[in-house]
Amino acid sequence: VLRDEEKVETITPGDVITLRTSRGTYRTRRLVLTCGPWAGDVLAGIGLHPPLQVMPINMLYMRKSQGAPIPVRDDFPCLFDDDNEVGAFPALELSETIKISLS
Repeated sequence: VLRDEEKVETITPGDVITLRTSRGTYRTRRLVLTCGPWAGDVLAGIGLHPPLQVMPINMLYMRKSQGAPIPVRDDFPCLFDDDNEVGAFPALELSETIKISLS
């Protein structure tokens, strides 16, 4: 499940992780947080202090020019190339747009 613009309130670790946000409570066995430069603050809230370093990236937004709307679903494909540090995924903040990240 992909969620956007939900403030993390609490994270309770365990075999099943409980995540409480501004919009609800979720339970899962695995959790990926994409909170960018705020990751240190979020993780400190549960007692974790990993050696994080914020790095700038270039972000490109491409609007669809024709055809059917871009469906944003839980199974929408996200593309990542670790060798070249490139990623492409739906831009939830701008409908009809794909976000491309270049490191």
